[in-house]
Amino acid sequence: MTLLEVMIAMSILLVIFGAALSSVVNVAATVAAAKNRTRAVAVLNQRMEEMRALTFANLSQKLGASTFTVGTETHADFTGTSARAFTWTRSVDTAAPDASSDLLKVVVTVTWSQANRTRSISAYSYFAKNGILVADSTAS
Repeated sequence: MTLLEVMIAMSILLVIFGAALSSVVNVAATVAAAKNRTRAVAVLNQRMEEMRALTFANLSQKLGASTFTVGTETHADFTGTSARAFTWTRSVDTAAPDASSDLLKVVVTVTWSQANRTRSISAYSYFAKNGILVADSTAS
């Protein structure tokens, strides 16, 4: 082989290895994003279940306390080398068209920082004196 053929072969291998490395980096970022979103959904579900376990009167009372409406959870990844903070809030949507003293629309939002951007996921449930009526969620 001549020197020119060796240089061409090395260039081709370099391009292939560069593309492979780029793919590995993208997959790692996607996996990290999926882990964060999964953890955020778990935090959101936990906060919703805490409210569903309460009576309507008890829930109404607790929604006035800041310790019940705002919090932060820190979760380390599997290696234990880094931790991510998930901040959650619970709020009563008083502007809901059907909100009343007998019906509360409670919105739970979980936010976290990822790739220098703030991500969030929200869900809401209606709580009535006679039980939960409806639930839904959104993400951004």
